[in-house]
Amino acid sequence: ENLKFAMPETSIGFYPDIGGSYFLYNYTKSLSMALYLGLTGYRLNNFEAKELGLTNFKTPDLHQYFYRKENLGITTWDLYDDVVGAYSGVLERMIAIGGDMEETEMDDSARPKRFPPVSMYYGPFELKAGETKQHTVELPAYLGAVRVMVVAADQAAYGKANQSVPVTQPLLMLPSLPRVLKTNEELMIPVTIFAIDETIKQVSISLQTNELIEIVGDSTRDVTFVKPGETIAYLRVKTRGLTGNGKLQFVAKSGEHEFATEIAIGVRNSNNPTKVMQTRIIAPGEITSLNLQPFGVPGSNQAHLELSDVPPLNLEKHLDYLIRYPHGCLEQTTSAIFPQLYLSQLMKLSTEEKTEIEKHTNFAIEKIRRFQKPSGDFSYWPGTWDGNDWASLYAGHFLLEAKKQGYFIPSTLLSHWLAFQGEQAKHWAAGNQVKTQAYRLYLLALAGKPELGAMNRLRESSTLNLEAKWFLASAYQLAGQENAAQGLVRGLDATQSAQLADDDETFSSSLTDLGQRILNLHLLNQSTDVDVLIKQVSMELSNDTVHSTHGIGWVLLAVAQYLSGQEGEISAVYTLGNANAVIVNDKTPFFKTALGQLDDKKSTALQIDNKSNKTLYATSFTQGLPALGDEVSINEGLELTAYYIDIKRAEMLAIKPNVDILQGTDIVIETYVRNISERKLTNLALSMPV
Repeated sequence: ENLKFAMPETSIGFYPDIGGSYFLYNYTKSLSMALYLGLTGYRLNNFEAKELGLTNFKTPDLHQYFYRKENLGITTWDLYDDVVGAYSGVLERMIAIGGDMEETEMDDSARPKRFPPVSMYYGPFELKAGETKQHTVELPAYLGAVRVMVVAADQAAYGKANQSVPVTQPLLMLPSLPRVLKTNEELMIPVTIFAIDETIKQVSISLQTNELIEIVGDSTRDVTFVKPGETIAYLRVKTRGLTGNGKLQFVAKSGEHEFATEIAIGVRNSNNPTKVMQTRIIAPGEITSLNLQPFGVPGSNQAHLELSDVPPLNLEKHLDYLIRYPHGCLEQTTSAIFPQLYLSQLMKLSTEEKTEIEKHTNFAIEKIRRFQKPSGDFSYWPGTWDGNDWASLYAGHFLLEAKKQGYFIPSTLLSHWLAFQGEQAKHWAAGNQVKTQAYRLYLLALAGKPELGAMNRLRESSTLNLEAKWFLASAYQLAGQENAAQGLVRGLDATQSAQLADDDETFSSSLTDLGQRILNLHLLNQSTDVDVLIKQVSMELSNDTVHSTHGIGWVLLAVAQYLSGQEGEISAVYTLGNANAVIVNDKTPFFKTALGQLDDKKSTALQIDNKSNKTLYATSFTQGLPALGDEVSINEGLELTAYYIDIKRAEMLAIKPNVDILQGTDIVIETYVRNISERKLTNLALSMPV
């Protein structure tokens, strides 16, 4: 009401809307105005508005906009955007190297809004000459100040004004809560009460919660004020064993004055899901039974069944591990997505599953694009210059296969990478990363750009090892040089392990080598040996050993390529508990189905009848969330020790059951990892849920 403008009678109204577009309105004998209020960001139509109060959002200056200098009316082109620091946006991308949890997909609509934003736009309004108008704006429960901004226009004249307006009322309340809560967690909530009016003497605070949170003790507190000021009341709550979005509704009352606020907060489980696997071999006509035992938090038990006519690969377990792996370097990004390219050829997928895989694949392609350097090579982390030759080849391999399956790959993304690898192949020095060079030549041949000269040089190298021979033979096969390919592997035992030391540069492991050998043998039409190796892969994937993402990625993509297009013979009937029998007739190599929720109080029998003429492999997966305190400690080659230290007192805390730590204590967690194995361990990642 204190913002007044005197303008001529004729005006043109102009204002920028939330989406950044501009609209012109013609008025006669009136003034056009636009009013902004805001504290924090607000999402509208997928556009993030400026954080008006917390950032340096300036009141729109229409005069400066309309009277600014015009840009040059010709098309120009430069390379400054590729120079580090040329523009702030590019510089921010360069220093944001990150990696962990990068681009984690989350549904914003499902996430509770802890702090409701205040960002409002009103207008345009007409204001006649000499006229004054007042606007009444209703704000959500909020303590602080908002900026009020007004812009106005009249023909070629423009005006602006802004003012910080305190938001207050006689009775205010501010509850304090942590960022997130865990299940079965108890805490005291401090609620700060502000009495602005001298007439406020007695205030009653009440709390209501949803089904995820229960109130311990009284749900109300009474506080007394001698004079205007502030005081703190405490309410105790405890989360139940359920996860989701908790809600707490606080109400403060004093006579005719009332203040209410609602806080949404996520309630998570302290532990990650655990899976228990059982496998059975069922002869033709045989009936077998599996006992599915529930465990962990009630309501968290789910079961899946996987049937196949080839040795089990435990796709449910290992694909879930790759997809949910919380780190995002080039190798891990590629390992997570590569096997998904062939899932539709291995098993029947629902429309939703196909859509999800397509979304994952397109997202991975876009993410890999951000790894590319000006040379065409891929860095190991986005925005950095450090690279790994093998990881770059691995990512390019995925792009080649994705393009073959019809996915859109930006032309420059693949062409620049191929050009770089072609130059690397030509200038390779004998004895330097032999296996990497063989893999590079294989991929160039796969892309239809074989480097025969480099292939011949590598074949004559005295350092050519067993694994490099198989990749080089595959390169010759793809290049149409079948005699050279067969000559390289003639006399070699395809099932013989390379028994090479683990290589940091190529992420080698026994599982990785098995996957690569299967891929090479399939290309060289040696299917008999592939069947032997698949059994070895099944044994590796069936135990509880922790495998690298690279090893799992390689064996899944290699076996998937080998089995894709092959008809299976899965004919069976399964019965879960007292439910009706389900008939399975499937012609794909793998059949996977969700069995649904299990009874939390007792075990459930799963009976499977093999109706086919082939031996079937049945694998059940029971998943549950271990209750707090029921976790099982496992160590394989590593020893982990954690210390909890009180920062203020500089003393170590004894973290034991039923030992209270004062709420608000700042704690540092020092973690020590020691290698107790007999070999070097590299590329480790430490994940700590908080």
